[in-house]
Amino acid sequence: MSIVAFVFFLFAASPAFAGGFGPWTFGMSADQIRSVKAQGPYRAFSNGGLETYNAEFGGKAQNAQFYFKDGHLWRIAIRVY
Repeated sequence: MSIVAFVFFLFAASPAFAGGFGPWTFGMSADQIRSVKAQGPYRAFSNGGLETYNAEFGGKAQNAQFYFKDGHLWRIAIRVY
């Protein structure tokens, strides 16, 4: 039974291996993120991060912040109020 559960959770988590959210994937540059015009406009932070209030989450436009490491996307934070 535990093997069946392990296999189920392994395959259930497989979409996470794609790495990303919506049209954005981890490893993208800031310019590549800005090129996704349908979710813009984007605002830049002083630390080099980006933010948009038009990220679709749960069928609504929500705030999403993008953080970079070595010039590549490494974290996405979704703010739901």
